[in-house]
Amino acid sequence: MQLDKVCLIRQPGGLGDIIFCQKIAKKIQTNTEYKTVIWPVAPAYAYLNKYLIGENVNYCDEREAFPHKEVYLSRQPNILQSDTFLYLPLESANHVLKTCKCHNDPVGNGVMKYDLCSISSEDWVDYFEFRRDENREDHLVKALGIDLREPYNLINENFGTFPHFCVREPKINPNNGLKNIYMNFYEGVILFDWIKVFENATEIHTVETCLPYLFEKMKLKNVFVYWKNDVFKNAACLRAQYKSDWNFLD
Repeated sequence: MQLDKVCLIRQPGGLGDIIFCQKIAKKIQTNTEYKTVIWPVAPAYAYLNKYLIGENVNYCDEREAFPHKEVYLSRQPNILQSDTFLYLPLESANHVLKTCKCHNDPVGNGVMKYDLCSISSEDWVDYFEFRRDENREDHLVKALGIDLREPYNLINENFGTFPHFCVREPKINPNNGLKNIYMNFYEGVILFDWIKVFENATEIHTVETCLPYLFEKMKLKNVFVYWKNDVFKNAACLRAQYKSDWNFLD
């Protein structure tokens, strides 16, 4: 079925980019005539329609059929536009622009996606809304054997889209005497299943990945963010994306 006034977004992952760029999709809908957004995603994120709130935004598995897939597969790096079709290759923004406008930062990849579309990334968090499934959250708490009444650290050392992910080195060691709960990839478990574990943690220690975007929305405190590597640790643009008073560590 051919749809009218379609915006096709190429940004299949990572999940942090998808969360951060919610404002782009919603601003396109409100400010232009392209009211239907098709957003193909990596298979690991094919569940997003259930969790991300947004009218007429369809997150489909990029392996499946969808309108204008031939354009998507072309990996065209530049925006394409006609009377009925808008293509936003957010994934290639850092190759087209090289640096972000706000800090002239070559690793300000997220903001460059906004620059590509001539949209401000300010207040991005107001456009990110999600649903919870407390039955799944409770199931994970029970499966991990967590007593929510006891203090614990939640530690995440993973970044990247499964199965192509990396583990931060050196390891994260809070050294505060609390029990450590480590995030990992478990079959059938998705990011949003961890929300109850996140909100009850005494401290959260995570590599800079999709989690800080979620924590920003949840207004979590006692968060310690560790840079992936030396390239990112001086990235003023990345720090500016978060308004929360967190600890950023090497």
